[in-house]
Amino acid sequence: MVEEDHPLSKAHTFSESAVVDPVYHTQSVAPDGGWLEDRAPWIYGRSELEAWRHHLLRERSGTTMGGDLCYPGAFHTAFAQAAFRRALPPGDAQSARVTFRAVGEVKVFWNDRLLLEAGSKDALHEVQLPPEVQLPQDDASLGGEIRIELSTGAEPPALLIEEGPLRTEQTWQWRAGDLPWQAVAPRAQHRSGQPPHRVDEPEVELLPVGREGGLLDFGREIFGRPVLTCSGTPSISVGESVPEALNDGSLRSEYKYDLIRAGAGAVENSLPLAFRYLRVMGNEPGRASCQASFHPVRYRGAFACSDERLTQIWMTSAYTLRLCLHDFILDGIKRDRLPWVGDLAMSLSVDAYTFADAEIVRRTLTVLGRAGIAKGDVNGIVDYSFWWVISHDLFQRYFDDRAYLESEWPRIRDLLHHVARGCDAEGLIRPAPNAWIFIDWVHFDKTTALQIMWFWAQQAGIRLAERMRDADTTALLQEHSGKLRKILLERAWNPAASAWCSNLDGKSPPSRHANFLAVMSGLATPDQSDGILTVLKGSSAPPVGTPYMAGFENAAMARLGDAGQALENIGTMWGRMLDLGATSFWEAYDAKKEGAAVYAFYGRPFANSLCHAWSAGPAWLLPAEILGIRPLTDGWKKFTVNPRLGPLAFAHACVPTSHGDIQVECENNEVLIRIPASCTLTFAGREYQGPQFIKEP
Repeated sequence: MVEEDHPLSKAHTFSESAVVDPVYHTQSVAPDGGWLEDRAPWIYGRSELEAWRHHLLRERSGTTMGGDLCYPGAFHTAFAQAAFRRALPPGDAQSARVTFRAVGEVKVFWNDRLLLEAGSKDALHEVQLPPEVQLPQDDASLGGEIRIELSTGAEPPALLIEEGPLRTEQTWQWRAGDLPWQAVAPRAQHRSGQPPHRVDEPEVELLPVGREGGLLDFGREIFGRPVLTCSGTPSISVGESVPEALNDGSLRSEYKYDLIRAGAGAVENSLPLAFRYLRVMGNEPGRASCQASFHPVRYRGAFACSDERLTQIWMTSAYTLRLCLHDFILDGIKRDRLPWVGDLAMSLSVDAYTFADAEIVRRTLTVLGRAGIAKGDVNGIVDYSFWWVISHDLFQRYFDDRAYLESEWPRIRDLLHHVARGCDAEGLIRPAPNAWIFIDWVHFDKTTALQIMWFWAQQAGIRLAERMRDADTTALLQEHSGKLRKILLERAWNPAASAWCSNLDGKSPPSRHANFLAVMSGLATPDQSDGILTVLKGSSAPPVGTPYMAGFENAAMARLGDAGQALENIGTMWGRMLDLGATSFWEAYDAKKEGAAVYAFYGRPFANSLCHAWSAGPAWLLPAEILGIRPLTDGWKKFTVNPRLGPLAFAHACVPTSHGDIQVECENNEVLIRIPASCTLTFAGREYQGPQFIKEP
């Protein structure tokens, strides 16, 4: 048998010199999150912990940004009152004494008889269950039932029973509001003793590595609380860049600082900040540090190649995503520090090729879709509703979590049916006049691009419906998408120009976004490839506005057969950010800007986020599109490798899966591939069963 985790891949070894992360680790999760997986879990209502943590994130983001926060969309509010129940057959509960912890004021019922009422909101409780001597012992259906009702006032009710027949686990049920009884969501205990919904990511103390222009330099982008040991109370400013940290208040700051006492002779900022540089004014600190917040991960994925710049780009992309993992996959650590589903479509793919953290993707998808389409578009944006469906399809392809899909399918199905009902007779989506259509932070006619996004969402919806064996939804989407495909080919493709037009008139100028989205969605046909490549490599269409969309553009270019141009583009856009001192990748990059202007965005001097998850695309692009390592079936049970190295002399990658790591080494026209157990590789027209290594010239 091939080992589940190979000691260290060549990709890991060759990329070590490019490491940015101060807590980088390949062999174990770092830092230790403190979760006690071997003990009885706390139980919550499904998605209730996520809703509460999302609420806290919105509050904290608003506080740090001084209330200047735009975050549209409808989101579920965690229930403050809920009940948990567990049934036992006769005999199991005879004279049982139950000790439990609960969040909330408590009422305990046994067979609807009130046994305990306690006003404490967070305490250890004990209750004696009475013997049910009158129950017929030969009829297990007449066993007893314990019901624990909790009321918190705000935070989500939670319950923990560590020992005995009533130990908290999946056999418990939960109900709140007008919801029916349903399965609970277990969450591991934490060594702090706090209920899981009160636990933040672990912190690691980091020290400055030097000074630059009177600033303390921590050497890389970090997210954490500055801590100063000094007399009196100084003032501080921080910056992702030197100009931002040196801002004397004459330019608008993106932060509101809140220094508080942290023990004798120390002050700290109350909430984490995104920064590299720290300026201290008023009192010279005897010591300065940062309590940096890190989501526990292991760098299971890796990439290295003969172009050291591309190796550095991969590693910096991975670190960019890692910094944005906090409860959910966030957009960035400067602002908004919140989950957006358009960003997620890119960042979940990056996660799949680096950390393979399925749980954080589940949490993000759950909290964004919990309110349902009836309350409005996901994140309040028309195309983000489409990205939510696409992201669910991608999540299944990478992680194969059928139980999660079953729990989410009613909301996915409702969204697809809701949007389909709103289409016109030709199957075109017709947004309301005031609807927010995003696609990208750049002005262009988005008509065709939006329709292609709807086509992509329908194709993803068909695959999801087929997984669920939902024949009605499958048939509906096949009919609608077939109609839409026909209309788009007739009206949006210009045969004379060999390009997808920006509008549905067959003659408008080409749209760069429409052309690469047609490739990524599966709308484009093979005979259109040359024309689309001409558009993507030329200047006839306005350029993309963000590294986010540049990621999809370069993926499309590689899929159309021009890996060399894709590599050149990656080296140019992301490489120039490195040249400007980036240690994580930016929300927006415009090569025409110079000096401090590169940090401006939204009309504000320092609003450009210098660590944005949607810009981490190369960590997915390089192994997936240059080495062609892609899943063919859900969960990587079947996968393919199709190297297209372009000008590279060699390239190595390690891709994590639930079955073990896929390793690919391409050098001297030879390919060595490690196939994990329970996986099948398709390579050069042949299939190979794992576990084994294959070597092919």
